[in-house]
Amino acid sequence: MVLLSPDEHDQAMAVVSHLPQLVSTALMLAVAGRDQGAAGPALMEMTRLAASPAAMWNELVRELRPELIGELQRMQSYLTELEIAINFNEPLDKWFQRANALRKRLEGKG
Repeated sequence: MVLLSPDEHDQAMAVVSHLPQLVSTALMLAVAGRDQGAAGPALMEMTRLAASPAAMWNELVRELRPELIGELQRMQSYLTELEIAINFNEPLDKWFQRANALRKRLEGKG
């Protein structure tokens, strides 16, 4: 267990709770019934949070508005990098390798 100051807690919650919620919601909106019946475990896992009640999240998002705006901008910058790489037919290795290493570290394996 780690003790966090209130500000550290808010920043952590923006990253580990609220951002995943908003990303899941945005992904579900982007898919918007266009899965042609092919939705499998990856999409189902990635959009599970999109089924959360809006009333609860309205208040949670309001409380961490500045932190969330920064985190959403950070997320958008990575999506933009990936879009540019795909547009210019660049290999995605560096993003996947970095994400893989970070995921292993998150799981305590790296």
